[in-house]
Amino acid sequence: MVLFLLGIQQIKSRHNMRHLTIIIGSLLLLPTTIFGVDFKIDVSVFALKKFNQSDEYMLIGMATVVVLFIGFSIIHNWYNHKKLKRAQANYKKKKEESRLQQLDVSAGALQTIQDLAKHTKKSAADLLSSNHYFESAVNSLQKKAANSPLLTQIPGLRDELGYVFFNRRVPFITSKMLQPGQKVRVGVTVKGKGHSYVATVLNSTEEELWVKPPTVKGKTVNLLKFKQLNFSVFRKNDGEYRFSCTLRTQIQTPVHAVVTNHSTSIKKLQTREYDRYVLQFQRKFFFIVSKAGGKTNEKGYAGVSCMGQVQDISLGGLRIFIKELPPKVQVGTSVVFFLKEAAIKKELQAKIVRLSMQENTQSIHLQFVGLTELNRLHLQKFIEAKKPIKVPSY
Repeated sequence: MVLFLLGIQQIKSRHNMRHLTIIIGSLLLLPTTIFGVDFKIDVSVFALKKFNQSDEYMLIGMATVVVLFIGFSIIHNWYNHKKLKRAQANYKKKKEESRLQQLDVSAGALQTIQDLAKHTKKSAADLLSSNHYFESAVNSLQKKAANSPLLTQIPGLRDELGYVFFNRRVPFITSKMLQPGQKVRVGVTVKGKGHSYVATVLNSTEEELWVKPPTVKGKTVNLLKFKQLNFSVFRKNDGEYRFSCTLRTQIQTPVHAVVTNHSTSIKKLQTREYDRYVLQFQRKFFFIVSKAGGKTNEKGYAGVSCMGQVQDISLGGLRIFIKELPPKVQVGTSVVFFLKEAAIKKELQAKIVRLSMQENTQSIHLQFVGLTELNRLHLQKFIEAKKPIKVPSY
């Protein structure tokens, strides 16, 4: 508009008035282009003729009216757009508040989640609907404000929302989900050979993971020479997860602990990812085909039992041969047995995942259920001690 007014002031002669008529004509046609207004303009007024001072005033007035009209239209559209955007934001806010009120969380947790959403410019409802959104917001807050006091409230909030390892309904996506008391298997590699021990999670903050170090003859083993520790943890009725963490330090106070960074590179192992080994021995198996209770023991079980020949075994399960399948036994039937030679005191639980016949012999594929980290380590050592042949994978 400033350039237009400067151009008007520079018009001195009748000849330049022709340029002014062209400018005005263009301005009058501009609204039809911008706003799609369908009307016709009588252009006869712009026909070349002699101009007097009154014509100049008329043209300048018309140009001013057109400029004001265009300016008003732009401002009007901008105001309506802003008003609509504000109304949409208010509607979204009320809808989110309604969703939050329906959730079963404490007032303190709700306030913390709203503060987290505000600091990270996320939706509080989204953070409550998925631990992926929640952990993404926490990571964003750590990057923006590593010393924020809000971070100290995150572990408790994660626990109250159920975004923890024990909750099978949420995916295990970060080691921050581990809680104190959780059993994990920690492994290191020494001279090309893997060694592991069962550890207990002592503490978990947004920055660090504390686990109990191994001991030999009552003395704590120093792991500071290792840059990385390999973790394995099993979730009941779900599967085994593996991840690696960078070692930060090892402390003696307030407790003996190995301190590592957290990891988000979590890998869930499938059953077939376990190596199977040829290992044959006789064993008595108890098939649970009724709802009868009672503890399993070597003398009997409230179910049916028979002797079987173990053909191969892995950390995920085993394959056995029996002469005849007991009545009512089918895929999904629970099976228990003992393996005391592996230093496993209690019975091992499994379920039948596949049945097949091989040369008049029933082949049963069993998958372990609820195998603890300690028993998993005992089973691994038992298999390694036998130095069996690995079953080829096809």
